[in-house]
Amino acid sequence: DEIAVGLSGRDLAFGSNRAVALSVDGHVDREGREHSWLRLRSSGITVAGFPVSDTRLSLGGTPTAHTMDFRVGIGADSVSMRGQGSWADGRYSLDFQSIDANGPRLVPWRLQQASSLQASREAASLEPLCVFYETRRICLEGRWQAGGEWSLKARTEAFPLEALDPKRLGAPRFRGLIAFDAEASGRAGAPWVANVQAELKDASLLYQSASGADRTVEFGDTRVTLVSDADRHRLDLRVSDAADLELAAHFEAERVPGLDFGELPFTGTVKGSTRQLSLLPLLVEPIDNAAGELALDFSASGRVATPVLQGEARLGGGALDFYQANLRLRELDATLRLLDTSLTLDARGKAGEGTLAVDGRLGWRDRRLEGAMKVTGDRLLVANVPEARVLASPDLRFAVDGERIAVTGAVVIPEASIQPADTAGAVLVSSDEEILRPEAGPEADGGFEVTSDVRISLGDKVKVKAYGLSAEIVGAVDTHTAPREPTTAAGELEVQTGKYAVYGRELEVERGKLVFTGGPVSDPGVDLRATRELPGYKVGVIARGPLRKPQLSLFSEPSLPQSQIASMLIVGRSTIQSDPGASETGPTAAEEGGAFLAGQLGKYVGLDEVGVTQDADTGTELVIGKYLSPRLYVSYGISLVEEINTLKLRYTIGDKWTVSAESGLEQAIDVEYRIEDK
Repeated sequence: DEIAVGLSGRDLAFGSNRAVALSVDGHVDREGREHSWLRLRSSGITVAGFPVSDTRLSLGGTPTAHTMDFRVGIGADSVSMRGQGSWADGRYSLDFQSIDANGPRLVPWRLQQASSLQASREAASLEPLCVFYETRRICLEGRWQAGGEWSLKARTEAFPLEALDPKRLGAPRFRGLIAFDAEASGRAGAPWVANVQAELKDASLLYQSASGADRTVEFGDTRVTLVSDADRHRLDLRVSDAADLELAAHFEAERVPGLDFGELPFTGTVKGSTRQLSLLPLLVEPIDNAAGELALDFSASGRVATPVLQGEARLGGGALDFYQANLRLRELDATLRLLDTSLTLDARGKAGEGTLAVDGRLGWRDRRLEGAMKVTGDRLLVANVPEARVLASPDLRFAVDGERIAVTGAVVIPEASIQPADTAGAVLVSSDEEILRPEAGPEADGGFEVTSDVRISLGDKVKVKAYGLSAEIVGAVDTHTAPREPTTAAGELEVQTGKYAVYGRELEVERGKLVFTGGPVSDPGVDLRATRELPGYKVGVIARGPLRKPQLSLFSEPSLPQSQIASMLIVGRSTIQSDPGASETGPTAAEEGGAFLAGQLGKYVGLDEVGVTQDADTGTELVIGKYLSPRLYVSYGISLVEEINTLKLRYTIGDKWTVSAESGLEQAIDVEYRIEDK
């Protein structure tokens, strides 16, 4: 008898399985007198959500003696297998001749020695099948008898953990050796039994922290024993011989006929101590480094799927570093207690010279987390980066209700120095912009939704330098945050003393307010009056509107034309020859117009200073300046009357020292030390 097969399909689907293309063709002589063949090809396969780029199966020969070639590919990686098959007397036999793994992401496994698979309706067996690569070796074997016994065995010796490394940049990397010997068996009408022995030698985990620093977690020697007999499942874990790490865990689950594994009665204990907390930055991304001594003492009970933990974890002498905020928590002492369905947290620590306290009481009700937490502190150094150094005294309450967290309370900032990065030329979103987001489905991210209503009060040592305003600010604002909405604020901040830069010149602030009216906190309104004293005149500017782009109006005492006020603000003198502030020659119209234009242009190209100045040596010159960092200022002056150019650099060291250098008509270096009267 002969059988001819031909089948093809595209865009096939069955449940969660997919195939872009599938084809089967062949010719089989059941009598075995002529050569038979069968080919199967597929591409774009997805099996249970796992993508497979292509598969190929080829059989050629007679039913009693034929070759088998099989290949499965995943991108540039593939695994191929070749063997000799035979079908006779209702039994199929396959002798494995080769197994090869190839590709940039695969270990090049090879078959160590020939093996065979026997299968029929009554029985099946796999002789020891071992694959190897260098010192790595894994062996599998198994037996099955219909209505009788079955068994499976797996074994490896000195298997390097590097083989488990994901081939992704920045992913954690494993080091060490693992050896395991596993066996499971059973028979009809009786529960299955198993015995697994595993050991890790010199194990470690390498990863990069938030700052890019290389971190290593040493696990030393780890032994795992899993024994399942007719009465119970037992798991023992022991970690020892690693520097500063001792851990022992024991769990048991009683086997009860008729109950699923997750419903089995469960007991266990976890005890240990370590001074190695290098694993914490891998679990909590903002943390860059962690240290301290941690002690664990927990017991477990309940069901396998719903265990109940009791006990406590204690941290002593802890230290946490947060890279992005340059925040360092020190002298951390914390205790976490679990009792049935409740959790309590008590923690104390320091940040800079300030103190921190955390008290929390949480619990689970119908698998829903509920409770409250209190965070208080005094003069905590919460940010210490070039853009901001902030001391804060928080008094906050966190109310947890399932996936929602509501934050209320107040934060007092007694001292701060804030200088945001220059955003000259940045474009704000339109006020009528609407951001559309896809509606969350049932499988959306299960993170917490946080809302907050917090009052922020500024002390008398808060300095801000942003958008032309350099001032000491006091006051308070009420802030509000909600998921997927911008932070808003309401309140007023008042300028005590300060300067306001306009047209490339700094003016003394006589009065000033930052007004938050419930809109976005990033762009408050400003109401400011700043002046400049000149011989016989007081000239100034009034700024009102958004801080990023306020509306400016000029004024003078006594009253002068707007062009004269602009000239006195920018150039520093009037064009009226009879005025005390006028020069003998007076600025030309080109100088006055150029000064005004330069001051305006500087705002849009990101320069901190653009203007026309008067120098005793170089005369009238155009000066452009820029802060390359919060401490380094560079300016370049071009004389409008002589062929003289001047380069100046000024670097500030701390709050007292300044080093200045000048190169032009003359070369000079100055070192200044400032003493301020209290």
